Amino acid sequence: MKKICFVNVNTYSIFNSYNNKAAVGGTEIQLFNLANYLSQRKFYQVSFIIGDWGQKEDIEQYNKIKLIKSFSLKKTFWNYIKSLFILWNRIRKVNAEIYIMSSAGLEIGIVSFFCKLNKKKFIYRTAHQMDCDGSFIKNNGFIGRVFEYGLKQADLIITQNYDHYKLLKKQMLNSIIIKNALVINNTYNKKLLKSKINNHNNYILWVARCDKWKRPELFLKIVKSFPYEKFIMISPKVEHNKELFFKIKKEAKNLSNLKFIEKVSFNKIQKYFDRAKLFIGTSDYEGFPNTYIQACIGGTPIISLKVNPDKFITKNNLGYCADGDFKLMLQQIKNILKNKEDWHIKSNKAIEYVKREHDIQIIGKKWEKIINQL
Repeated sequence: MKKICFVNVNTYSIFNSYNNKAAVGGTEIQLFNLANYLSQRKFYQVSFIIGDWGQKEDIEQYNKIKLIKSFSLKKTFWNYIKSLFILWNRIRKVNAEIYIMSSAGLEIGIVSFFCKLNKKKFIYRTAHQMDCDGSFIKNNGFIGRVFEYGLKQADLIITQNYDHYKLLKKQMLNSIIIKNALVINNTYNKKLLKSKINNHNNYILWVARCDKWKRPELFLKIVKSFPYEKFIMISPKVEHNKELFFKIKKEAKNLSNLKFIEKVSFNKIQKYFDRAKLFIGTSDYEGFPNTYIQACIGGTPIISLKVNPDKFITKNNLGYCADGDFKLMLQQIKNILKNKEDWHIKSNKAIEYVKREHDIQIIGKKWEKIINQL
């Protein structure tokens, strides 16, 4: 039985929905899904090092996964130093054969160095374009250099799409492409899809952390451009940019056709995608957004400003991408709301696509294969 350990401090809020202190994004969802999938296979013993979010116990059990509390994210110099020693101690005690991490940061270098020193295997899964194009390394000083060391020492790099594969190649790094995965409900009620575009209770949806590069202000412009449509915006604040969050929240509250929600737990958020008639993406860049996959699960066409990894939206007829042209994006929204036949085609294509390309039962087997090859 192989011992596998995942390391990500923010994932605890997915394991424990009563604890919503951690900022959960696509990276955390992917690691949670993969850990859960592998733990159900008889060949693996899975543990997960998470952050200190006030848990009473140092070790908790989630189904077959052992959750191990590590350091808190308090922004003090002493805690910063202490956290490095705590992380080292936890990964040493777990003593796994394979360690898996995702999302750029100092911890990547620490875990990678531990694996090199102790002849363990280290897999890094890229989470964002800046992991792949060298910009995180360039823009983050010492932390960037430690991350670069970890990336170069990884036994295997997994990336989400071919565009990022090519960016890593430019950095002289080899990688394997494995797409993101979610649990797909194959019994989804297609009758609901047929009624979505005609139902006045349905809405246009935007879901993302309130961060500068997610461009939440553009969604508010879209809301103002369609005063007779209903909109929902789900946008948790991030610690490093609270000012933007409060600015967006204040402006959103003044729009009568927009409902602003700060946070929805992972186990409840899919219903928002299922009931939406359009999903809007305004980010400047991403990895491969989980929100786009969740939209497809709900049969919800996507309208994206820029993000279209490997042109998957246009190739698979799942919606539209404006290639950075905001005026074009507004026109695309207008057109698809008017053209019900086009909407239905894209809605059905979305469900076909997600079952074929992003089912955890398919993607999980690809992870098993590369883990066993290590």
